[in-house]
Order: sequence, then C-alpha cells, then structure tokens
Amino acid sequence: MLASFGGDTGEKFAEFYELASDTLFQSLRGSTSSIQVQAALKTNLQLLSLQNMGLLPSSVRTLLQFHSPLSQLRLHPNHLVVANSAATYLFFLKHGSEDVVAQAIASLLKELESLKAMLGKLHLFCSGRGALSLDVTRDDDQLKSDVGPGTVYSESELLSLTRFDLQVLLAPVSFDAAKNLLEKNVLDTLRYERATRVASAILEKLNPFEAPFHDFPELQFHIFRTLHKLSEVELLSQCALSKTSSERVRTAVDGQSRDSHESKNLMYNIIVKYTTKYGVFIVRALKVSSPLTVKLEALDWIRTFSSVVLRMEKSPDVSTNFRDTHGDCIVDSDILNSVLDSAYDRESKVRSHVASSLEVLFQAKLINPGSYSISQVALDKIGDPDKSVRDAFVRVMSVILPVTVYSCGLLEDGVNISKLVTSKTANKCYMDWRHVLAVEKLQRELHSHQLVSILSYISHRWKVPLSSWVQRLVFSSHSKRDPFSSQHELVGDIGTNNLPTDVKLEEEVLDKICPVNNLAAVWWCIHEAARYCINLRLRTNLGGPTQTFAALERMLIDIPNVLTLDVKQGDSMYMWSSDMHLLPMRLLLEFVEALKKNVYNAYEGSFVLPSPAKQSSLFFRANKKVCEEWFSRMSEPMLNAGLALKCDDAILHYCVLRLLDLKNQLGSSSKDKRVTLEDVLKVLRHASLALCRCHESDALVGLQKWATITFSSIIAEDGLFSPVVAGSLANFSWITGLVYQARGQYEKAAAHYSHLLQSEEALVSMGSDGIQFIIARVIECYTSLSDWNCLESWLAELQKLRATHAGKAYSGALTAAGTELNAIHALARFDYGDFHAAWGYLDLTPKSSSELTLDPKVALERSEQMLLRSMLQGEGSIEELDKAKLILDEALSVALLMV
Repeated sequence: MLASFGGDTGEKFAEFYELASDTLFQSLRGSTSSIQVQAALKTNLQLLSLQNMGLLPSSVRTLLQFHSPLSQLRLHPNHLVVANSAATYLFFLKHGSEDVVAQAIASLLKELESLKAMLGKLHLFCSGRGALSLDVTRDDDQLKSDVGPGTVYSESELLSLTRFDLQVLLAPVSFDAAKNLLEKNVLDTLRYERATRVASAILEKLNPFEAPFHDFPELQFHIFRTLHKLSEVELLSQCALSKTSSERVRTAVDGQSRDSHESKNLMYNIIVKYTTKYGVFIVRALKVSSPLTVKLEALDWIRTFSSVVLRMEKSPDVSTNFRDTHGDCIVDSDILNSVLDSAYDRESKVRSHVASSLEVLFQAKLINPGSYSISQVALDKIGDPDKSVRDAFVRVMSVILPVTVYSCGLLEDGVNISKLVTSKTANKCYMDWRHVLAVEKLQRELHSHQLVSILSYISHRWKVPLSSWVQRLVFSSHSKRDPFSSQHELVGDIGTNNLPTDVKLEEEVLDKICPVNNLAAVWWCIHEAARYCINLRLRTNLGGPTQTFAALERMLIDIPNVLTLDVKQGDSMYMWSSDMHLLPMRLLLEFVEALKKNVYNAYEGSFVLPSPAKQSSLFFRANKKVCEEWFSRMSEPMLNAGLALKCDDAILHYCVLRLLDLKNQLGSSSKDKRVTLEDVLKVLRHASLALCRCHESDALVGLQKWATITFSSIIAEDGLFSPVVAGSLANFSWITGLVYQARGQYEKAAAHYSHLLQSEEALVSMGSDGIQFIIARVIECYTSLSDWNCLESWLAELQKLRATHAGKAYSGALTAAGTELNAIHALARFDYGDFHAAWGYLDLTPKSSSELTLDPKVALERSEQMLLRSMLQGEGSIEELDKAKLILDEALSVALLMV
C-alpha cells in the first residue's frame, strides 16, 4: 500500500517518507521472520527509488543513524537481510543527488568515529577487566547520543560494522563509463572531490596506526586498504582532469612547447603532492611491527601508484618525459628506504613483493636504478633462503647493476661510496654486514661440534646444501656469556675486548640479516670458526696445529685440480656426482685468510680484531715462526685457488706478496733463490689483470712504475737482450694497455696492444706467454665494443704477422688459437643478421659448450652460447633458457662474495 501511495505521488512522496519508513520499520518489532524483514527492506528500497531526485538529505541522515533499525539490521544473522541492508546504503552512496551522497558519506564517517571510540573503550575494558562487550549505558553522554542508549556490543560486532562502513565508502567513487567527454569531465571531478574528502577524513580521524586500531590488525588492514583504493581513484581522476585541462590550453593557445612544459610541471606536482600526502602512511605500514597483510598492501599500493605513473608516461598527451625537467628521484627517500628495509623481512611473501615493487618503480622511473644502496640490497638477496625470492631479485639485479656501473662509474677517480647513498641508507646494517660479521665479536660463539660442521663443509666432506644447516647453526650457537659453557675453561673469555662496539648494529645484523641471507649466516660461521680455532690453539677435528695446517694446504691444492678436471672432462656428471660446488671453495679461501689475520692478531695484537684468550696469545707467540712458515707455504696454493675461482681480491693480494718476496730475493746471494724474469712476468700478468678487472687504473700505473724501478736490474743482469729490447721490457709497456682497458678506453687499449705486436723488440721481450696474454686482451677489447669488423681485420693482420715472423722463437705464439673464436664469430654473425652463418659457427664450438661447469668464466661463456642458441631458434626453447640459467647458478652463488 505504501508503494502504491509512493508511486502515485512521485517525488512529492519525499515529504512523507520519514513517517512512512518509521511505520514500516516499527512493524518489524517483535518476533519477525527473516523473510518479512527482507520484504520490508525491499519495500523501503522501492519507496526510496520512487522519490528519485526529490529524496531529502534529512531522510538519509535519519535512516543512517547508528541506532536506527536499518543500521542494526547489518548485524542480522541472515546474510540475505544484511545484503538488502547494504543495498540501501549503496543506493544512498550512488544516488544522483550530490546532497544525498554527501549526507550519506557524512553519516558513515560520523559512525566510524563513534565506532573508533567504542573500540577504544572496549579495548580498555578488555585489558582491565577481561570484558568481551561494551555496554553503552555505562558510557559517556556523547556516545549515548550517537549510538543510542542501552545497547551492548561485542568486539566482533563493532569490527563487523567498521568493515562494512569502510567497504561501502568506496561506492561513491565508482562510476560506469562516461558516454561523452563532458560527462567524463564531470564524473572525474566528482571522483576526485569525493575520494579526497573521504581519504582526508580517514587520515585525520581514523589513522590506522594509532589507538585503538593498532590493537586490531584485521581492522588496521581494512582501513589501510580503503586508503589505498581511495588514493588510487584520487590520483587517476586528478590525472584525467589535468589531461583535460592541458587539452583546453592546447586548443586556446598556439604554443606546443610551452604547453608541453606546463603539462610536465603539472604531472610532476601531482606526483609530489601525492607522495607527500600518503608517503608517511606507506612508511609506517612497512615497519617491522606492522601486520603481514598491511605490509603486503603497502607494497601493492606502491605497485599501483607506479603503474598509474607508467600509464601517464606512455600517454601521448603527456609530452615525452616529465622527468626531463625534474630529474629521476621522485619517490621520497623515506619510502625507498622502507622498501629496501622490507627486503630483509622475515616473511618471504614480503621480500618477494619488494622485488616486484622495485621492478615497477624502475619501469615508471620513479627511483634512480643506479642507486648504490639498491644494487647492494639486490646483491644481498642472492643469499636469500627462498628460491622464489632469489629469482625475483635476480631479475631486479639484471636491470640495476648495469645502470649502477654506468651512473656511479666503477668507484674510481676518488668517488666515495658514502656520496652515492643517502645518510639514512648508509647507516643501514645491510650496507656493512660483511665488515661487522668479519671483524666484530658478536654475542654468540660456536660449539665444538659446530666447528666440525663448518670445516667439513668447506672441505667438501659434508655434502649437504647450505640452506639445510646454516640457519640452525647460527641460532643454536650459545651466548658468549653462557656460564654453563663446557668450553669456558678451555677457550677462556674470548669476548674480552676493550674496543668500542655498536651492540645495536651487531644485534641487528644477526637478528635481521642472517635469518634472510644464507650467505651472511655462513660468512659469520667462517669468521667465527677462524676465531674459535685461535682459542682452541688449532686443535681441531683435522688434528693438531700441524695436521690442521697440512689439511688446509691440501684442500687449497685440490681446488684448481677439481676445476681443471671439470672443464677438460666435458662431462657435467663429474660435478653433480661428486657434489662439488663453488661456494665451499670460495669460503675456504676466506677461512684461510681470516685464520691468518686472527693468528697474527694472537701474537702481535691489532686495533681492529678482538683480543683472544691469554693462553692462546702465549701459545701463538711461542709458535710465531712456525705459523709464518705455514702461511708462507700456503701462499702459492692460495694464489692458484684464487686464479681458478676468478677471485680478483685473492689474486691481487697473493701476487703482491709474491712480488715482494721476489724483490727480497734480489738482494739474496743464494743461487738456489735466484729470481728469473719469467717468474716476475708471470706474477705481474696475474696482478695487473686482476687490477684491470677491478678497474683500478691508478693502481695499475703505480704497479708499472714500481715494477720498472724494482725489477729492471734483472733484465740488465741477464744480458740476454739487446739494449733496445731491454729498454722495452724494463718499462713493462704492456701494462699501459691494461690501464686503458681498466678505464673503459677499449679502442685505445686495442691500438696500444696492436702497436706492441708490431714491434719486434716488444715481441722478443714479452715471449710466447706474454704474446698470448696480449692477443687475449685485444680480443676482449673488440668483443667489449662489439666491433666485429675491426676484430676480423685484426685477426687477418695477426695471420700476416705470424707469416712475417715465421721461424722465430715466438712465432708460434702469434695465433688466436688459445681463444674460442667460434662463439665470438657466431655472435658477430647474429648481430649482422646472418643467422645461418651464426648457426654454423655455433656448431663448431665444443660439445661441452652446453654442459654444466664449475669454472665461473667458462660458465658465463657457455651460458652466452646457450642464450644465442635460444635466440636463433626463433620462438625460443624453454629448456635452453632454463639450462642457460642453471649454468650460471654456481657462479651466481659466490657473486656476492666477489664485490
């Protein structure tokens, strides 16, 4: 009957609606079935529809009061009743009258404030009295007037109502597609105004990170998610309005360049305003104490924002790139630091989302991908225990590392790392964990059986994956203050050290970095094992001090043999059947070096390392000579192992020691220790090439000058060369080419090398090994430039040069046979578009080129060939691509330890 009356009166029925609705809902009092309630709600919705634009805002305010019958029906046990109640709320929020919508939004925001107050009081009662519900009759007068007196609400009911309000508040900003441009502009304006109004109210009065919401994680997530959705609508509608504004300016003003500049500034200002408004909440959401769902939503917020900016970037209306005027780093540094911090979160989902967020930020050019801190974090994640996280960050690393090298150079010419990162980022523990774990004595120490595990791992006796034991070992190690330690009397107080220590940083490294980085955990194990060996006075499971040194020497000698056998066999089954891996070998080098430093610290002391126990110091002082002889004896195996593992730091360090040893032997009168020119050149080549790979051009210049001064007397004493040849040799002029190469001046380096090969005096002085060394460098230079024409021309000249010097002692070295040129020619033909010829050259490569290998350099070369095969197949082969990645797995496992 009410519906019939409303249909007859139309919009005029709005004057009688409040009375009619009151009558309708009074009929529901008492025991009423769910079917009757649904019928009443449908009738009420019909009455509202009949009023059309005549609906009064006062009627909306009355109907949406917290204590109204409609409001209370949201808590009805029947979900159909709740759905019909929600339909009434949505009707108001999507009404054609802006006054009706505004009143509905205001009523819901007011209700949310009341719910916030009730949740706060409920939480206070729960903590003080253990209550599970809130009696409004006992509350303040303001709350009674808002929610109605004499009502008891449980926590679940209050949370349900809050979730309901937050969800329906998104309705006013969602519209159907506009039919024309004018309607679209109107809708965008409405979206922007409504989203801004609701979001501002939530930020001001419903902060999810303040009381009482921080005690309700689920509710905290819903508020934050609502903010995220509203901010997205706000940004999209503002961008659409700015686009329309730009079109009007372009139509009215005949000046495209001026309009382009204005549009860039407008977009830039929109983004800066957006990040300023919401950035602080994203940072709060990414804190360690935040719930998992909130962290994931914050990272999703960042991805959404970046995607919107990326669409703006690709829009033809935003001329070119608005960052051309304002630079690259638009996202606030606090947001970036929070994202990087989240890469070390305990939850693997968060770490994985960080990788995808960084990818989108790069694509949208909102952050500088050449940031040193981002590169460091991406490298750190190589050691992540979760494979999916590692794979995600490898994708990120493939983008940022080349850009970092390009933008930061290679840390030469006096560039300070501290200038490449913000002060806040520079103090983060992830920037310095290797130093802290290697030098500082943390609040943990090993058990004796744990030392056995570590030594067995680096000796390949214990063939188990790193991830299966390292975390358990780190966090099962006992505190150094443990009074019940069985090793206390034997070892002494190994933590006594007067050096100032940043305990907070140490704890952060152990508690934050090690659980999410297996390489950091095993790094601590290696250095702690070296310290532990000192306090055990080298009495280990390998035997006494002499047996321990001898065992370490044998392990080092085995490394080059294993890698050489692996490459020569051409059978990857050797590697997998014996479970040989690069990481234990690389850690063996680190352990021996750490042991050497700690032994020196034991008998000499140092300002950097913590002091060992008194008994240990006395022992090593008494055996100082023996220890020095053992480490001197292990220098050559360490150098050979470093060469095999392509560890430039180890190569350089032990080459320098060897050069100093050769220098000392120059003044020796012993004929057994006579220094030969071949010895000097061999070590110099290794040292200079290591410096070149590290791009240390200044150090190369210094090495060349030092070698010229130090070893020129050998050449003069030999008397084997003419004065011209001796002068060429004494200057070690081939190092100049490496200086150019280290600086990235490949054309200049190749020209210098070619000039040396044209000089007969230089050929005589360098010998066969030196000539082969120079030929390999020339090929590297042209390959780095992808200058295939010059490479082919140079190879033709090399053949002519060989014919010219035929019959001479060094003529056999004038060939590129020592380099696998077929793969290089295949790449050249691919660049030229001659795919058939590229296939032909690939078929000439050894069969082992598609097999797994431990050697890092060979692995990289084989992976490149596999990728080339995949590209030549047109559609590509998933198997080929997977195998190319697998070949690099071993090299990638030690990449973090090489930087």
